[in-house]
Amino acid sequence: MFARHPSAVLHQDIRAIGIDKKALMKVEVDRPTDLWDIKDEMITYEADLNYLDQVLLQLYPKKLPEFKPRVWYFDLEWDTKDDFTSVMAVVDSDLDTPVVFAWADERTNCPHDFNNGDWGNPCLLRNREVRDEKYQLRLYKNEADMHEGFIDFLHERDPDILVAHAIMWADLPHLMRRLNDPDQLSPLGQVIRPFKGKDSYKETQQPIKGRLCFDSAAGWKTGSGFESIWQKSGRGQLPNRKLNTIAESLGLGSKLTEEIEGMTVHNGWREHWDDFVDYCLLDTTLLRDIDKKLHAIDFFVATQQLCGVSFGSTHKVTRYFRGLIGRRTDKKAKSAMNVQREALTAAHIPDPIPGRHEGVAIVDYASLYPNIILSDNLSYETKRSGPGEGIKTLGDGSHWCQKEKGLLPSVVEEMLELRAEYKRLMREATDPDEKLGYDMMQTAVKVLVNALYGMTGMKFLQGMWIDNDIAAAITHRGRECIHHLLAESEEAGYKSLYGHTDSAFIQVPFDKATSLAEHLTKTAQDKLQLKTMEVELEAYFDYWTTAPVKNRYFGIKVWPEKSKGEMKIAGYEIKSSSSSRLTKQIQDMAMQLIATGADETTVTDVLRDVSLAVKNGDIPIEDVACSSRITMKFKDYKSLPAPAKAAMYYNEHVAKTKDERWGQGDSVPWTYVNGFVGDTPDYYTLNGERKKVDFVAFRDKAELENYSIDWEKVLSVMVKSKLLRIYESLDWGLDVAAGDTIPKSYF
Repeated sequence: MFARHPSAVLHQDIRAIGIDKKALMKVEVDRPTDLWDIKDEMITYEADLNYLDQVLLQLYPKKLPEFKPRVWYFDLEWDTKDDFTSVMAVVDSDLDTPVVFAWADERTNCPHDFNNGDWGNPCLLRNREVRDEKYQLRLYKNEADMHEGFIDFLHERDPDILVAHAIMWADLPHLMRRLNDPDQLSPLGQVIRPFKGKDSYKETQQPIKGRLCFDSAAGWKTGSGFESIWQKSGRGQLPNRKLNTIAESLGLGSKLTEEIEGMTVHNGWREHWDDFVDYCLLDTTLLRDIDKKLHAIDFFVATQQLCGVSFGSTHKVTRYFRGLIGRRTDKKAKSAMNVQREALTAAHIPDPIPGRHEGVAIVDYASLYPNIILSDNLSYETKRSGPGEGIKTLGDGSHWCQKEKGLLPSVVEEMLELRAEYKRLMREATDPDEKLGYDMMQTAVKVLVNALYGMTGMKFLQGMWIDNDIAAAITHRGRECIHHLLAESEEAGYKSLYGHTDSAFIQVPFDKATSLAEHLTKTAQDKLQLKTMEVELEAYFDYWTTAPVKNRYFGIKVWPEKSKGEMKIAGYEIKSSSSSRLTKQIQDMAMQLIATGADETTVTDVLRDVSLAVKNGDIPIEDVACSSRITMKFKDYKSLPAPAKAAMYYNEHVAKTKDERWGQGDSVPWTYVNGFVGDTPDYYTLNGERKKVDFVAFRDKAELENYSIDWEKVLSVMVKSKLLRIYESLDWGLDVAAGDTIPKSYF
């Protein structure tokens, strides 16, 4: 090895112990990349640990100093043809007033007089206001002066984090092309260029040395961006990652282009200069306001603080988990290896008992998997090959020493206690900012502690802190716990309706529900020997309805008081962002009535009126539009789904410009059609072959004037099929509710 890597230095006097109890020696190299070559040649420990995380661990072995970053939310506009920057807006977290940098010349309709005597050097200053947002405009005579003013302001304010929507594939690459010296973006004078042959960065990359970047438009699979926080907060799936969509979903309003007739990003600078400057500013304030609502930056900073890793490691469980564990032990884990294991055995849960049930409680385990780790002392160093004194043997045949608390249980205990403390401090805090800080800390702790199982049971990697024996023991005990809820409730005289993940639905009188949860806690601790496990009463329903398949149910909570009136739904299209408004409306009507005890006749009469309106075409067109995201390039689909076909039709026959075409990542509104007016094309072209189309995409409902909506198809797909699942659960007949003709009765 030393012959192949001359820079490698072996420190025989610096020793460590691996989690497999092997004695280790430290190797140093000149470049971090050399470690990857060595890792591929032999078994190593922590050779793939992020370099910045290693440095932080050495500099701050106990914990990181508190980090309260100065945040710059910013947005750029540029000419799509000639690529010059036109407007730059900045919202500084430490300033009350945003600043907008802009320039204009004779090509624009800018209202400011360039020969005005109060023109400053180098810019004209104006105080402006839009939508109650006051800001300072700095107007320059050319792009280069504007860039210089922006860079000077950056150096003056020296923010820690730059936040922009699509900063990695749009804003930063543009600045790299247009700035005379892009390295000025870095306080250290160094900005990494995009990889050769690429014109953008990875969404989670940190190319500006000494200054962090956060791409709020990053996809949820990266673990970063607004979308990942949206999902972590239990909001489900976003229709798309567009800033306007997120803002409207949070009730924050919309972009200014929605209000200014005729203004687009293509003509705004020239033909709507005043409004275009406002537009850029409002995009930036929307970015700030979304972050305040979602607390995205707060969450990742909290994760950094808890795990002691670099900001760039907070989005990836394999990186922040290693920081979390590595700061709590001197032992070293193996470097990661690409190895695929067999799937862990999932819990076998009986199918639910279908129907509408009265008086139903949800009982669930508090932090099920973390408490299994804690109760059974599951850890790397507590694993044993066989039974013995002080060793607990589990039903899956694994053995775990109970004499000393293991590393993983110690981390779990610390995290659970820490979360409880943060929640207490949050409740007691009177200052909103202080309350928010504690809320994000407890949320980050919750995500971290729940990630423990996922990290130990990774399917495609080995090494690091992955341990399949721990993961298998957790899933085995999880199965036992769910079966315990169901069986013990039956034993107590109550009907078990369904069990799922960490909870069970039990038919029990409300005045007995709390005592049942207490009984289940005691028996879980005694019979299952899970001493830290607690069962809680999560919610209670007067009526709860479930389908004959797993995880498809609904009901209105009547307890706890703070959640009274909330509908709890799983498995139905009403929760899907891609469903049409009609589908959501008709399922909501049915569920509201059924969940409050309405009989079959009452429910059917209400739904029949809607079905007949659909049949007759008396429904607004916007209500029968589905919205589906194009997840890949059209050519990469093995079989084109309906929304992709609809989008291809639009691109071929309706879109007037390249920018109007749908593509990967777009959420496409579309609906069913069965008629084409005049010579309107009825096909899309795939691989040179014309394919008949039964659905079309649209951006404005006026674009549908050349088509006939297929109301029978709409009724079948958006109404009948969506009500069928509900009606089957109740063993009701659907024909009348779905608008079928009722035979005349003569008797």
